[in-house]
Amino acid sequence: MGLQLYAQENTREVVWNKINGLTTDDFKRNLANVPQKQKVGRNTYAQLEGYIYCGIKFSYEQKGNNLKYEIYSFMEPSQSWISDKSNVGTLEHEQAHFNISEIYARKLKYDLRNEWNLKRAKKKYKQMFKSLLKKQADFDKDHHGEVGVERKWEIWIADQLRELNQYADKSLNLRR
Repeated sequence: MGLQLYAQENTREVVWNKINGLTTDDFKRNLANVPQKQKVGRNTYAQLEGYIYCGIKFSYEQKGNNLKYEIYSFMEPSQSWISDKSNVGTLEHEQAHFNISEIYARKLKYDLRNEWNLKRAKKKYKQMFKSLLKKQADFDKDHHGEVGVERKWEIWIADQLRELNQYADKSLNLRR
């Protein structure tokens, strides 16, 4: 519900960091400019508690026998908001969305670890982004009200981050 994902944007951003999680100060959108309800069905609306604008940045640079991919999860503070900054559960919920985005950035690095064909790399990025959107939607289906994170999701997120830890760096360098 309180999530929007974008593939590419050049803005000031918060880059996912395992040491420093999000704080309510990272959510800077003026609440006067945000929708109070979101349509979730034909005649059904949900009250939003927070919203995170996050996604995966993807770029590459090829020089001779070297190919460098830069892939990372980011959030855009000026487009993200939390209605009640004292509500720890909403911050946890939005952090989980950010963590899921990081998982899919790492999965993409794993998928590209031997990929020299840039056309296939771009296709893999688009496919991974679609998978990320589906996972984020699945997460929100389990979390009506945008407060907190169910234990099964906490475990899944922690396991995935740990399993993909070797792909935590922003850059993936290939050499021939």
